Amino acid sequence: MRKSDNINIFISAGDYSGDMHAGYLVQELKKYNPKIKVAAIGGIFLETNKSINFLVNIVKKQAFVYEDLFKQYFFFKNLLNKQIIPYLEDNSVKLVILVDFYGFNIHLAKRAKKLGIKVIHYISPQVWASRKNRLFKIKRFTDLVIPILPFEAKIYEEIGVQTFYAGNPLIDIVDKSLGDDFNLEKDCAIALMPGSRMKEIKNILPIFLEILERDDIETFLIVPKTVDLSFVKKMIIGRKIKIIEGPAYALRSKVRFILTSSGTATLENALLKTPMLIFYKLDRFSYFIAKLIAKIKYIGMPNILAGKEIMPEYIQNIDYTKAKQTFNFWLNDDNIIAEKQNELKKIIKGLKSREGSVLKNIAEYIGGFIKN
Repeated sequence: MRKSDNINIFISAGDYSGDMHAGYLVQELKKYNPKIKVAAIGGIFLETNKSINFLVNIVKKQAFVYEDLFKQYFFFKNLLNKQIIPYLEDNSVKLVILVDFYGFNIHLAKRAKKLGIKVIHYISPQVWASRKNRLFKIKRFTDLVIPILPFEAKIYEEIGVQTFYAGNPLIDIVDKSLGDDFNLEKDCAIALMPGSRMKEIKNILPIFLEILERDDIETFLIVPKTVDLSFVKKMIIGRKIKIIEGPAYALRSKVRFILTSSGTATLENALLKTPMLIFYKLDRFSYFIAKLIAKIKYIGMPNILAGKEIMPEYIQNIDYTKAKQTFNFWLNDDNIIAEKQNELKKIIKGLKSREGSVLKNIAEYIGGFIKN
């Protein structure tokens, strides 16, 4: 195959969930058209795909980041100017796909547009949750937005951005992964999901350990492969907790409920119909800033979609007495678990808008978009 036959695409994903979404999208794009050639920055999902020209694992850098903000700034500036832009120029890239990660990706979008390259925002940044003025920057430097939540599509359409909404790709991703069976040793088991970055885990995992006073419950700590396991093991030393790496969808579908940080995991849990207690905690300064810019009432995706708190949320200054009461109530009452499962079934019905695979529909639309 001649080089000129190839359709060159560049993908940028900057966090664990974005990297996962990008990885599954690449698989579907290559099924749609084997001539599509992909270069990318991202994490382990993209890095381990041997068909990709992978440049830098920035997800790992984010997960282990201890550098100050100035070092981060110069790292990403050099990445953009010395690696990504030269690659775009030298390889006749036809399309740049940006996966969330607004802070860096908006600069990449701006530079790509100057080079005459089409830009797609896939898993559009959740600017509706805080800085809505960013919507207009996305409009200016983006040719197409592919949102994954129904209300996001309406937001972009209202300001004149071309959108394509097929549903939430997590529907496909979760379905594909549930074939990996997982057997529990006890009738009652719970899972802990303190986040995908070390900073999150440092803030959230001690809260979970405080609430989980008992050692007679089969307990799993689910963490991404990007985190420092040695550090996590030190945090749970002396506790009867099993560490599981990866998304562990089959396990999460079988536990009674999950203690989880806010984020993509809350929507995954909803698709698995597994009830959850949702937690959010930052350092004081970061939380102060977040409070200033946040424009939403809830932090957990099930609650955002429902428009009310169907899964309990515990934010910043945790009321441990209340959290422990709920924890013990859920352990002992089958009716509340069934009630919460029904609530989750209701909200996930609206997450698909077309027949067939969400990922396949998205890949086919992108394929047609490239040709136009």
